[in-house]
Amino acid sequence: MDRNITSDVRDGMRDKIDEGGRAAGRALKNIRSSANRAQEGVSSHEHREGTTTKAIEYFTSQVPSGTYLGLAIGSIAASAALQLMGRKEDAHFVGQWVPTILIMGLYNKLVKLEGSE
Repeated sequence: MDRNITSDVRDGMRDKIDEGGRAAGRALKNIRSSANRAQEGVSSHEHREGTTTKAIEYFTSQVPSGTYLGLAIGSIAASAALQLMGRKEDAHFVGQWVPTILIMGLYNKLVKLEGSE
């Protein structure tokens, strides 16, 4: 009786291990497939933009690109002035606007050149 129980347990464990191995194999295959897909990239028009994004891009595309550059330079000047006035924390705060404004300008330019979709 003990041998049968031990044998049954052993067989059950083997089945579970085989089942787990097959599941792991399927998971690995899915990971490889996803990795290959990621290397291919996203094709044009594969995913569509939402209505909110389209609305934002419509309005921001009307802003001249020079506006963003002017705002960034203005932020640099304001930060320098605050620094000279001894307001270092305020100067750092305003100075951190510059990269954000420039990235917004870059995004604006890309939307203008490449379109929304």
